[in-house]
Amino acid sequence: MKDKLLMDFLKEVNRFYLLFSGGFDSSAILGSALKVGVDVMPVWIDNGFNRVKESAIKMQAANLGCSTLKIIRVAPSARVLNNPVDRCFYCKGELAAPVTSLGDAPVFDGTNA
Repeated sequence: MKDKLLMDFLKEVNRFYLLFSGGFDSSAILGSALKVGVDVMPVWIDNGFNRVKESAIKMQAANLGCSTLKIIRVAPSARVLNNPVDRCFYCKGELAAPVTSLGDAPVFDGTNA
């Protein structure tokens, strides 16, 4: 039942970018979007802190049936590199910024979608 709710939601949105980490949440969103045939563009942001390598993330997307994966490389800011207590807040913003700047579709990650 919950998967139907997700798929119905994705069909309503119809087109979006997905911050794709290859983890459970973003993989579930990507797989569901592909299953219902919506226009999804998974994006992997490489900021040097990733737990997986580019080859693994490409394989995960392909295993879900996705033939396109956009990869964007960004350098973390000094604010993140200084490792303050609120670094996750700034880092998450830096990960989303290159995609939100495209401005032509919503951006989801596994936790907000």
